[in-house]
Amino acid sequence: MEQLYLGKLAGVNFEPAKSNLQKFVEKINAAENQNADVEIKLTHDKENKYDKNAIRVSAGIGGIFLEVGWIPKHSNEGILKAGIENTKTTIENFNFFEGKVVGLRVNVVLT
Repeated sequence: MEQLYLGKLAGVNFEPAKSNLQKFVEKINAAENQNADVEIKLTHDKENKYDKNAIRVSAGIGGIFLEVGWIPKHSNEGILKAGIENTKTTIENFNFFEGKVVGLRVNVVLT
């Protein structure tokens, strides 16, 4: 599988991504979700006023998805050329500071 992006998400310090990321980690840590499947979904946000190639990242558990950030601008074009539907995105790790999640690192590969 060809790696298209490996790194931190952008926009995690802005709402709603900031609070959604914390909610997502809390859901993962909840006892009832210990064996639940975690999903990461990419969406091309064509209406984004800052970047026509913007890719929104949503994280889901139990079928409920929350917007948690964006693929950095410099990597959008390659992912869009490959086709979002032809990719698989996984969580590499979370970044914490003083007990709060402050970042998320993902891996996007061509399937």
